Amino acid sequence: MKKIVVLFFIAILIIGHENIIFASYKNEEALNEEMKLHLQEVFSNRVNIWNTFITEGATLEDTKIQLKEYTTEPLIEVDFAIFQEIVENPTSYEVIKEVHIQNCEAIKVHGKESTFSVEILWVLETYEELVYEEVQYIVIMKKDKNKWLLSDYQLNR
Repeated sequence: MKKIVVLFFIAILIIGHENIIFASYKNEEALNEEMKLHLQEVFSNRVNIWNTFITEGATLEDTKIQLKEYTTEPLIEVDFAIFQEIVENPTSYEVIKEVHIQNCEAIKVHGKESTFSVEILWVLETYEELVYEEVQYIVIMKKDKNKWLLSDYQLNR
């Protein structure tokens, strides 16, 4: 009788362990899909801000206000420095026609800061043609007031 009870408990532990792993996998899968959609929105809006600044001459202050909707430190200061440099040393810049988040996988999720491996397809308009670039990044998102903001992204080498 004791053997049957012990085997029963072992079977329940194994089944319970498998269900926990499956639930964790589903939660991570849902997080990856949710963040992929959010990153698409963030990067699309950043592209619109860039293109408006380059083609229509938006002001630095308006640009910074718009960037604050989607980015946070340290990236917002880096972005602002780039826009400041464009104003001080104007030259020709490529227009970004499209941006597509191809893939997004969580690397580390911890409270108000999460890190993702993200594959992005950029479509750039040069003088002669459209250029397609698929690039892998490490993306850091920070949560501020219940909203995920882009904090940084670097090439994944």
